[in-house]
Amino acid sequence: MADEADRAQSVTEHFTELAIAKILKPRPHAESAERCINCSGAIPEKRRKILPGIQTCVCCASAALH
Repeated sequence: MADEADRAQSVTEHFTELAIAKILKPRPHAESAERCINCSGAIPEKRRKILPGIQTCVCCASAALH
């Protein structure tokens, strides 16, 4: 039988997956930004092509997960 810590871990994993999906969700009708909306850093062309509509750099997207 699952104890309280196991249930808490499952809930944490679930919400982490939801957050990641929200951040990585492509916005096909939006234009990708060339500069990050958070830090103004350059967003590489390859990232913009892979994730249409992306608005943040890798660093800022990763920081949003923590």
